[in-house]
Amino acid sequence: MKDIEIKGFWTKLMAASKSINKIPENYMTLAVNSRIYDGWIWARRWKKLLCEVLTWTQNKGGFILKDNLYQICDWKIFLVNKISWNREEKVNLWYDVFCDLLVYSNDFAIIVAKWQKMKVFDWNNLIEPTTVPSWDTWDILEYCNWYTFYAIKNTMYISRPIKPEEPHRAYDFTSSWSQTVTYETEITGLKGTMNGIYIFTKDKVEFIWWNNLQNISWSPTFISSPLGSGWEPINNQSIVASGDKIFYVTKNLTLNTINFVSGIENASLWELSLKPIISIKEYLQTLDYNQERAFWFFNQNDKTVQFHLKTKNFWYNNNCLVYDITNDTFSVDIGKYYNYVVKDWYKYFWFSDVNCSIFEDDVGNSDSWVTIPFKIVTQNLRFGSILQKRFGWFFIAWVIWRSTELEIFVRVDGNLVFQDKIRGEDTFISWFWETWWDDIWRKPIWWDFELKSLMFPFDKLADEGRIFVDGTRIQIEITSSSVFSDFLIDVLWVRLEWHSNMDIKNKF
Repeated sequence: MKDIEIKGFWTKLMAASKSINKIPENYMTLAVNSRIYDGWIWARRWKKLLCEVLTWTQNKGGFILKDNLYQICDWKIFLVNKISWNREEKVNLWYDVFCDLLVYSNDFAIIVAKWQKMKVFDWNNLIEPTTVPSWDTWDILEYCNWYTFYAIKNTMYISRPIKPEEPHRAYDFTSSWSQTVTYETEITGLKGTMNGIYIFTKDKVEFIWWNNLQNISWSPTFISSPLGSGWEPINNQSIVASGDKIFYVTKNLTLNTINFVSGIENASLWELSLKPIISIKEYLQTLDYNQERAFWFFNQNDKTVQFHLKTKNFWYNNNCLVYDITNDTFSVDIGKYYNYVVKDWYKYFWFSDVNCSIFEDDVGNSDSWVTIPFKIVTQNLRFGSILQKRFGWFFIAWVIWRSTELEIFVRVDGNLVFQDKIRGEDTFISWFWETWWDDIWRKPIWWDFELKSLMFPFDKLADEGRIFVDGTRIQIEITSSSVFSDFLIDVLWVRLEWHSNMDIKNKF
């Protein structure tokens, strides 16, 4: 018998490719509600329901203005109290369609929507500015380096240079020093970065340097790359920037990225979903081609780009594809039904794609007291040989919280050969339910502190008495459905002995 460590087991998550025999052993075939952090795998942070609004319509947008949280839904703009989480109607918007938003400083929010006139909300009042093109409307808006960009069909309108003492210039597209650029095909997305702005059309993606924005007509060239058929963004909300890296979902369901390097006269556009080894092409084929409310965002807390999408035959966003930039790996979150996110300092407020409820995400270890399953499934591991093997045992090590339970399944050539549970502690902590988010002796019980104090390390070994079977490939699945799921996994070993024979069923 030989002990085989799955090297780097805790460094990668999901790959979804038809070429399964080429995927390294440390990649998972499935990783649900999981993250990698500092050399271990653990369950993602969860969510907390803040404001339950069971209306017939979905959320249409949200924003922070002067430290206040606002929501757009059901034809109106609501002020959301961040203490009581009650909503107060502020103004009637007179339409109920998805909006694109731009908040300028603490002065106002600019709101645009398809077939609707631009509106400006200044905490209490809603106006329709006259310094905008009056003959057409659209729903693509972006800000970059003291300019506002407003896309209408194949024309990009650029505001006057904004000054702190003249914030109204942010929605002035018709006066002196405002500009327009006309493209050959319709603009499908805009995204500003630290160095300039990307303009996506149906056939090209172009980049304008920030120092060329003062006078576009005198810019010597645009940095431009052609887009393949169906490579335009699925919608404007599906484009996200991390520094000068751009990620977006295309209409033909590929995951593309643009890595722009300052000082190099071209933009490199390539398909991340077909990147060798970590391909997730097969996962993308499960998605619906109709993704009108799909959106992305960059979570600065854990350095992940999160793509909220819907699978086939769903009418709301029910899947979240997560790309971990630091570890260059993918996973999938379920149990999140969002169509918009607002960042408020280190907190993220999420808005439902099913109704108008509001959540705080990335917090605690339970999805509003509802269990969301954690699951990781290894590849079908053959350890570099087509010969049969005698699998004798496996070994796993981690730390676990005392009320978390995990279940382990081991399959050899598709047949279940082992199943058992790991419990942090069988004793139920009755006082925990009474102190959740409350104060004790006038000092708050912080969730992170409590978890660290209650978690402890352990090793688990399934010896030859539990596993002793011949086969070619082994697969290990680890799941958790605890209400409060908190644990860290960092070691996985398998013991096996190679035979000199192979499975006779696999011979020609």
